[in-house]
Amino acid sequence: MRVVLTDDLGYFDSEVDEMRPEIAQQLIDTRTKRPFGDRPMPDAWKRGSDVQGAGGKGGNTLVRLFLLGVSAIAIALATGKITPGQLLGGSEFGKHKLTKLSDQVVKPKKKKRKTTKKKVVRKTSAAGASSRA
Repeated sequence: MRVVLTDDLGYFDSEVDEMRPEIAQQLIDTRTKRPFGDRPMPDAWKRGSDVQGAGGKGGNTLVRLFLLGVSAIAIALATGKITPGQLLGGSEFGKHKLTKLSDQVVKPKKKKRKTTKKKVVRKTSAAGASSRA
């Protein structure tokens, strides 16, 4: 393992001494040559480092957040802070019938327009009015 890293892949003896075994095995499996030029080896590759890489014990943050939420709900249920009915619909079982929000919306009534009929005033001539009489 050491010979392959130093002779074939170009890592320094001091780096191989400090390198974590799982990183060394992965580098040998993928045949990765020393990629960092004159810079030192990353701290995440060294033994005893607290920094974990992507393959470390860090896990998926989204999964951890989901599990945190589920455990918070379980604790609230166990201590009686919330009830199963509150989780499922916002009220206790059997107390209130659940209604849709759209059923509670009051629609404004349409105002009826008052139609005013205009009275048509016909002007008649004085001559025509006297002939009728």
